[in-house]
Amino acid sequence: MPYPRAWLWVSALLLLTVPAFWPNYLGKLGTAEWQIHVHGISAGLWVLLVVIQSFTIHHNRRSLHRAAGLASLVLAPLFLAGGTLVIATMALRPGPFTELFGARLALIDAVSMFGFAAFVFLALKHRRNVGLHASWMLATVFPLINPTFARLFPAFMPGLTIRSIEELPRFAGSVHLAQAIAIGIALFLYLRNRRHGTPMLVVAGILIFQTVLFETIGRSAWWSGVHAHIGATSSTLLVVVGIALGAVAVVSGWTSGSRSDAAAQGAA
Repeated sequence: MPYPRAWLWVSALLLLTVPAFWPNYLGKLGTAEWQIHVHGISAGLWVLLVVIQSFTIHHNRRSLHRAAGLASLVLAPLFLAGGTLVIATMALRPGPFTELFGARLALIDAVSMFGFAAFVFLALKHRRNVGLHASWMLATVFPLINPTFARLFPAFMPGLTIRSIEELPRFAGSVHLAQAIAIGIALFLYLRNRRHGTPMLVVAGILIFQTVLFETIGRSAWWSGVHAHIGATSSTLLVVVGIALGAVAVVSGWTSGSRSDAAAQGAA
């Protein structure tokens, strides 16, 4: 089976989110907006689900693997609902960081949301193909690599540390370095598993696309205006949009996989 140690590396990523998000979220839970809680909890649960899925299949606990897989039908829409909320929240926080990076980061997150939905769809569609299913499920974790590492680097990386408002522009370097690391991981996994490695090439392509958007459309007044409108949108509507996108992904993925199974049995 592919990626036998994936559960260890994904667990490590989950642990890294603690120091990464401690200063601005985990250390201030009492004052954080409820939208951020939805995003943080749903993202954490999804990463934990991927850990459990990888661990159980590689330790021959198939019944638990299937049971945990059913949880994805609920967690994927919840994850996307949290994603829509956090994109809007980025537009509402006053301050120099939001002015410099709020809209640009929101654009990266918007692309990640649609990518995540597509990955979930394809993971469910190919759930009988172990290699492709594992690759697409692992792909769903990549949207969390940049937010985690880009928030760690300003604390210790020489040349990227931020100690004052004047140094805030350095954060762009952290974003680019985090993207480069994620792209490198995706390409490494492709080279390790070329037979079922197409999902990793897709991930690398999306990451490159996000990086280009971050430096182009993300800086535009047009996108800033769109982002401001998203921020002014009702939270209820944003949740509905996220859940709807997730529901389409899981239902269409599940039914597509079922049709493929039926076609294969008919051919046999």
